[in-house]
Amino acid sequence: MRPLSVRECARIQTFPDDWIFYGSVTSKYKQIGNAVPVIFAKEIGNYVYKLLQGDKPKGKEMAEQLSLFTL
Repeated sequence: MRPLSVRECARIQTFPDDWIFYGSVTSKYKQIGNAVPVIFAKEIGNYVYKLLQGDKPKGKEMAEQLSLFTL
């Protein structure tokens, strides 16, 4: 057993392999740990963009979940 490297943690969070982190090793782990996974953030952004363009969520369950964000 060994701890995961900074690069391994970055890959789990879906950072591109050429992404550069600055600072101490501790700072790099913190940056990665506090990040929203890149692919997840992209999908949320795309979904919100579509909603702002007037597209309706698909299905009743999705609409109920999204109603939590429109309070």
